[in-house]
Amino acid sequence: MKKISFFFFLLFLGKLLFSQEQLPENLEMRQLPIPPVVELPANYDELIKNSKGNFQEKKIDEIIGKALKTSHVVIEKLNDFMFLQVVPNFAYADEKGEERLGEDLMKILNSGTISAAANSQFMSLDYLEMKMMGLPFKRKLADQLVLGADKFDLSISLTFFINMNKLTNMVLNSLENVKDFKPVFNQAEKFYRAKFENSDMIYFIRIPNIAYEIAYTGELYENIIGKNIKEALFIHDAIKNVESKIKKDPQLSFDGRYIKGVKNDKILIDLWFLPQKTAMNPSEAEKIIAKALKHEPVNISGNEKEGK
Repeated sequence: MKKISFFFFLLFLGKLLFSQEQLPENLEMRQLPIPPVVELPANYDELIKNSKGNFQEKKIDEIIGKALKTSHVVIEKLNDFMFLQVVPNFAYADEKGEERLGEDLMKILNSGTISAAANSQFMSLDYLEMKMMGLPFKRKLADQLVLGADKFDLSISLTFFINMNKLTNMVLNSLENVKDFKPVFNQAEKFYRAKFENSDMIYFIRIPNIAYEIAYTGELYENIIGKNIKEALFIHDAIKNVESKIKKDPQLSFDGRYIKGVKNDKILIDLWFLPQKTAMNPSEAEKIIAKALKHEPVNISGNEKEGK
């Protein structure tokens, strides 16, 4: 069933792509050069076939190709939970470009080729805006695409629309298949907690974070959720045999995430950074926690943007 309000939202977003309100102050329209025209290589299809990208990234390449061949905005379904909007900005850079973009989006709306359930809630993620946020992910979608990363700074706009209802259900299904913990959902903050029996350990799988990582990196959902599950199990394995000792130690405190010295600020272990700091090495994790139990100085922490 088509959700009309969703598609009017797409229209609204598209019509404002070039307005200064939609751009950061240092990218106001009056300061932007005309987007360079991007032409597809003659062997574009062959380049996609032989590219290093995964099947999702190859699909993105194909949608980009359609937009450039027609010099029109294209919106297509990428998978069961995500749509991609591609705008060839250079095709709408003249005085009437904004008006034409709105008309083209209306044609897509009226075509009936794209539909979503009436209760669908979508998160919209603009690739350039994500890039300017300084997200910590090393892998970047634009680096995997055939045309090259520089084309997506000005000439081509990518906007992802992620169905959060479907993504949330997918995460639940993935977590329910893990026998080691029970997923507990926090509706207000949109995360699942991996709750282990007889443990106060806290580990969150945040749905919006997964959406950001999928859109920004191009990585497949299965790989991202798999990484989260492995991290949760790694942390639990590292602490399960010593959690009771930590709780009983009057010189240490443990709130499920942080191991801290009660009167010693040189002891701090943020368990959410343990997988990253140890490269998922169990013996290294054991050594780090052992230092805290011996009341030796230890610091495992990081920027929250880089963690959970």
